[in-house]
Amino acid sequence: YGTIHVDYTTDIEETDVPESMKIIIYRIIQEGLSNAEKHSEANSIRLQIKFINEKKAIALFIEDDGQGFDVEEVLSQKDPLGGYGLIAMRERCEIFGGSFIISSQVGKGTKIKAILPT
Repeated sequence: YGTIHVDYTTDIEETDVPESMKIIIYRIIQEGLSNAEKHSEANSIRLQIKFINEKKAIALFIEDDGQGFDVEEVLSQKDPLGGYGLIAMRERCEIFGGSFIISSQVGKGTKIKAILPT
């Protein structure tokens, strides 16, 4: 991701992840990192994948130190492609019965949290 430093941590082995969930996790991470690279002007991204709730769910955290943005404004744009990646990330989580939370403030970076039940 160019000049952005990615700090990746996990306590999960690939074999611990249900096959049906692997592509969802991959796509969420891919979109989150891609958005940070394209839009955030971040210097670093923290990516963490871990079990929570006694291994009943997998949590993904993507946090950048970039310029941030107004989430409501981006999601309400008339541009049919504006915010589409964020919507797709949320839909992937919800289809799997999980949850997706994005928080961002101008000048304070962006945080994404996706929870997927195992």
